[in-house]
Amino acid sequence: MVVLLLILLLSVNEFGAFYTLKDLPEDLRHSFYKICAKWNLRIPEKDVVIYEARSLEEFHDITGQTYRMGGLYSDGVIIVQPFLVLKRKGLFERIIIHELLHWVLQENYELPKWFEEGFIMTVLEIRPQDLDGLHRFYLEKFLKEVKYEDIRLYLDSHRISSDGGSNKSSDVPR
Repeated sequence: MVVLLLILLLSVNEFGAFYTLKDLPEDLRHSFYKICAKWNLRIPEKDVVIYEARSLEEFHDITGQTYRMGGLYSDGVIIVQPFLVLKRKGLFERIIIHELLHWVLQENYELPKWFEEGFIMTVLEIRPQDLDGLHRFYLEKFLKEVKYEDIRLYLDSHRISSDGGSNKSSDVPR
């Protein structure tokens, strides 16, 4: 998937900007690192590539997502709407951190989608009533299925071991 995305991006005559984590604003990185430290999330050694689309149209063409989605993470690449658009919506930091957390979680854990999305929205303090569609469903399921005090236990039970295998357990701590 990543290779196809990069080929698609590079085949366009003019393309948006590419960034890495260290290129992002210091306050955003600080907020991200603070979340990772609180939840004992390991920053992957392999850097993430952040691609800022030139326009909403390009974002849609590359991701196939509607403009309601601010970003998308897949296999080491984050694709986001133009930073200026996200800033005007007041969503820049939230979208970037959301996608960075997908990177961290997918590199370190084998989590069900509902847990991954629900966890991210919980740590970003997003409420179900502020969402609709699948994001709302995932957050509501997360809040119903996982007690706050059991989140770390659940994460640990789904951590990818150093040999590439999973410590995956099908049980949800209650």
